[in-house]
Amino acid sequence: MRETMFSKLIRNRVEKDIEPVRARPHAAIITLKIEVRELDSNGIIGESVLGNARLSKFGIRDKARIMIKGATEAECVVKVKNLLENLNEKT
Repeated sequence: MRETMFSKLIRNRVEKDIEPVRARPHAAIITLKIEVRELDSNGIIGESVLGNARLSKFGIRDKARIMIKGATEAECVVKVKNLLENLNEKT
């Protein structure tokens, strides 16, 4: 018997329900707000923030978005954790 498009959709949905959510591929979206401010001689951060016009001269904007993909929920979360830890160590 030939499988119809409808039966494929039903079969795929049933198979998806059988597979645990945590075992499916996941993606994390990290949204960053970038504020570049002046530091005075005492290391105090100024109130003025560079706008997009000035930042665009360097090829960036005041917002950034990063997507991290993992084959499973756990892999995705571990990749995010490692990225954040590496960012923290380099600053």
